Amino acid sequence: MSPNTRKRYQSFAFTTNSITGEKNEFVLGVDEMLPYVGDFGRYQKLMIFLVSLLYTPIAFHPFLMYFATLVPSWECVANSTICSFNGSFTGEDTRRCDIPRSEWTYTEGKLFSIVTQFDLSCNELWIVSLITFVYFTGWGIGAVLIGQISDRYGRKISLLPGLIATLVTGIANPFLPNVYLIVLSSFIQGFCYTAVETQSSILLTELVGTQWRPIASRVSSLMFPVIWILLSLKAYLLKNWRDLSLICTLPYIFTVAIYFFIPESIHWLQTNGRPEEGRTILVKIGLFNNQELSEKIVVSKTQTETKETGSSLKNSIFGSRELVKQSLALMCIWCFTLMSYYGLVIGSSELGDNLYKDFALVCVTEFPGILLAVVVCKVVGRKAATLVNLALGGVACLIIPLISKQGGGVIARLILGILGRLAIGINCHSMIVWTTELYPTEARSTALGVMHAVARVGAASSPWIVKGLKEYGDWIPFTVMGATALIGSLAGVKLRETKDEQIVEAKEVSRRVNRIGTIMGVEVPNRKASKKGGENGSRSAMSGFSNPIYELDGSLEAFSDND
Repeated sequence: MSPNTRKRYQSFAFTTNSITGEKNEFVLGVDEMLPYVGDFGRYQKLMIFLVSLLYTPIAFHPFLMYFATLVPSWECVANSTICSFNGSFTGEDTRRCDIPRSEWTYTEGKLFSIVTQFDLSCNELWIVSLITFVYFTGWGIGAVLIGQISDRYGRKISLLPGLIATLVTGIANPFLPNVYLIVLSSFIQGFCYTAVETQSSILLTELVGTQWRPIASRVSSLMFPVIWILLSLKAYLLKNWRDLSLICTLPYIFTVAIYFFIPESIHWLQTNGRPEEGRTILVKIGLFNNQELSEKIVVSKTQTETKETGSSLKNSIFGSRELVKQSLALMCIWCFTLMSYYGLVIGSSELGDNLYKDFALVCVTEFPGILLAVVVCKVVGRKAATLVNLALGGVACLIIPLISKQGGGVIARLILGILGRLAIGINCHSMIVWTTELYPTEARSTALGVMHAVARVGAASSPWIVKGLKEYGDWIPFTVMGATALIGSLAGVKLRETKDEQIVEAKEVSRRVNRIGTIMGVEVPNRKASKKGGENGSRSAMSGFSNPIYELDGSLEAFSDND
């Protein structure tokens, strides 16, 4: 082997006087190191459980206002000489709008919803849609700002403030004196959502090996349908929006303590020139997983001396022509996915005859949606799991308006709505995994923040589409959601598949490894191999190397001088 090949190889494989002052240190990226400490062991499973609990308080709020802003049925006041209708009528019946407010009344009590508490009549009901719209708008703005903060200062930094703000506003909402303060509070809750959900999801994704990413990021999301079904039950039993807000917040204050058990992203620490801290976390993971990490293995430092921590929005997602194409396609997918994802839930009352039951049934599809997303992502890939299911959900939405609301058509519409929501659910959870893997560590949080912001445009438009466009025709809302879903599925056709790819900041290391053939001239032992070595059954990560690591000169001679 030529001197130049040996020099290039040794500069990759070893560090001298950088951490311990000794040679023979095995320098690896985070993805290469994870198998030696357990890339999906007890530690990662514990983190998934804790993050699932952390999601609890934030999971209520996207749909809490669905029940808190319900428009109840109405009836004429007794002995009215102007309102002569007999019986009660649904809130969608607008004949009351032509009658003086003093001549009709809502059939529910004052605290049934925000509508009844603040006596919002016909010309004020736009505030109902505004509350949901503002929530998703705050979510979108927060996604961009918090994404950039997290790329610059760390994934964990936004978790605690976001969680506390969510809890405080949830407790304060029932006591606010007017509806406009509730609108402001809704914006704050939406803004803080991504601080908890998105950053926690990224942390889990970056904590496990390549093949476990869909499981790590999506299994924790099983908490969301649990919470939504529980929300439907609470709303059905309470029929009081103040009590509903409090009971969806106060019992979950304990989740603040979980923050102190969640580690910073190892990938972020590596990318931002803090490999020693990353290695400390890896050692902790190894001890918890009963796999000792040898002192010979160190984390590579991928940051250059002149690189500024974090990345600009422009460079993160629009830094090249290919990134522009990729980002625009993903924006289209995210926007139209969330439009249908939330639109089908908000429009669940249009599918059957009981809004509480129908809401719960539509949310139940989230369970198989998440689990199937994990399986489909691993088997057929992230791209197919995202695009095919988005198209199937769109087709379901297009068929629903063609089915009658009478007789057996009610059941058919409900079944089709559930199947469409299932397909959109698989698409949504696959899309998150796919997007996470398409961007490098230093831009991942910013890119996801932008995608979430664009997605909130779709989500924020869903109440206007479902409720507003219905006035022009019952068939329009589902037709719009179906058509846009098909457009979104076509937008991503030319994007690459990321199945089995390493997290992007490690690709340069991988490229150099592939040119040589193996890392350090020896095969990197897998998790099973690392369990076999060492004295007395020791599971030291270095046991798989034994003699070859100290006989590198002999093993290196096999490589071509042209490498």
